Amino acid sequence: MKRRNKRSIITKKTCGIHFHKHNGTWYTLDSISCPEGKLYLMESVQRGKDAPRLLVDEYGVILASGCCNSLEAEYDSYAYSNDTAMSLQPL
Repeated sequence: MKRRNKRSIITKKTCGIHFHKHNGTWYTLDSISCPEGKLYLMESVQRGKDAPRLLVDEYGVILASGCCNSLEAEYDSYAYSNDTAMSLQPL
């Protein structure tokens, strides 16, 4: 999942970003560091807690949508479904 030649576009302070096929703008709700790199839980600016969240990597690639749990729980689910070793560290 690491892309060494690209710059990160998502940070802990990201707000107002658009994602393809997802309405409105999004901001970073939570972040973690894991073997795959940095992961972020994004929440809709317009709908807030009423909208499912997105799990994205630091390059803005959506790894999971429809997230309703904490970032750690979403990563556990993502890692399990992708056979990834779990090793989270807060950013």
